[in-house]
Amino acid sequence: MKKVTRYAAIGVISASLIGAVVCGLGYAAGLRINTTKSIPVGLYKISQKAPEKGDYVIFCPPEKAIFSLAQKRGYIGSGFCPGGYGEMMKRILAAKGDEVAFRDDGVYVNGQLLPYSKPLSADPGGRKLPAIRE
Repeated sequence: MKKVTRYAAIGVISASLIGAVVCGLGYAAGLRINTTKSIPVGLYKISQKAPEKGDYVIFCPPEKAIFSLAQKRGYIGSGFCPGGYGEMMKRILAAKGDEVAFRDDGVYVNGQLLPYSKPLSADPGGRKLPAIRE
């Protein structure tokens, strides 16, 4: 192996190790990165305060067939949650005491239609999406 190649390999390995340590420390400190379109892209810090309406929360999706299908189709990633799912981040739009209704034109909270909540019939690949009525 040439000297230049060896130094380049050592540099890449060192940078990778440093990056992994920094990411691990950030994760342990409660930092999470969102790169999806479901909430604003950015760096988030987990808080110990009780969540309220309007807050963003991070959670493991339940082990249900709908999430298994979502993972198989690539809608959600793999991770360390039960079922092998990745953590999800969402905004709280309803709280205890609020009336939530799922209708054909979208989700209603206390009689108000939530913007962009109309269910899609198919994904961008043309695959039929299941209707959820819970």
